[in-house]
Amino acid sequence: MGQRERCARARGWTIRAADGAWKVLTSEPGVQFYTGNNLGGTIHGKGGKAYGRHSAFCLETQHFPDSPNQPRFPSTVLRAGQS
Repeated sequence: MGQRERCARARGWTIRAADGAWKVLTSEPGVQFYTGNNLGGTIHGKGGKAYGRHSAFCLETQHFPDSPNQPRFPSTVLRAGQS
């Protein structure tokens, strides 16, 4: 089974917005969700457009932050030869 198939079976989200949709596939057990709630218009992007409050978000797939210290959580150990 290829990486894409493993990811598709593990986790999947479809995010719909007025200007498009994104599909997020991951084999990681957790996700961190960051928002642009504190953006105040001082950071500028493409075409000089200012990023205002609530204008951005980020999904960061990963293991649970405290995995090494929690035996019930999936392992974060990566041994030689593993990928």
